Amino acid sequence: MREPFAGIGPGERKHRAGRPRLRRWLKRRAALTAYRFGRCARGVAAVEFAFIAPVMLVMLLGAVEATRAISIDRRLSVVTATVADLVSREEQLTAQDVNAIYDIVAQIMSPFDAGPLSISIVPVKGRKGDTVAYVAPKNVPSFNGGAQPGKCQAVPIAAGLIDPVADAADSVIVVKASYAYKPMFVGMIMNSAQWEEQSFAKPRKQSCVDFEGPDSCRSACT
Repeated sequence: MREPFAGIGPGERKHRAGRPRLRRWLKRRAALTAYRFGRCARGVAAVEFAFIAPVMLVMLLGAVEATRAISIDRRLSVVTATVADLVSREEQLTAQDVNAIYDIVAQIMSPFDAGPLSISIVPVKGRKGDTVAYVAPKNVPSFNGGAQPGKCQAVPIAAGLIDPVADAADSVIVVKASYAYKPMFVGMIMNSAQWEEQSFAKPRKQSCVDFEGPDSCRSACT
């Protein structure tokens, strides 16, 4: 029986001879591709933008929110000072007069909402070494439910604003304001907060402003 030929035929030798050339071509191709990829700058701008865009967005939102917060805070200060000044200019005010003064609040706070704002007017006078609110809350209404002390209830104030001993009619108008600040983007840049503001004004025309009839402030809480 004839044994099969175990040698390498011409086709096999040609196939094996072509392998080194294929490997060299693939290496050159891979090197050229890597070189071109390293030199290519067409996608650099897109990659850089992908890294920078979130930072720029956060900075933009932060600038917008900070500007808004500062504007509201300034208006809050102006509101309390204006209300205190207007009240201190009068000799006598009724509850309707106080509500009329509150009409300016929305104008001062514009373009921001005055809904989160609450204001209370607290007329304070001296009594036996103490300082007390001398007007019933119904006669000096608050704005948006601002907290009001009861008549003749002690109200601590800064030293030096009135003399609680020398003159029982010596008084000061205290305006307290509170604003429930809520950022446009809650939790991203700033959190919600409760801002408090106070303003003081001495009566200009007499020692105290009457809210319950003529000369009522002198005889109240004596």
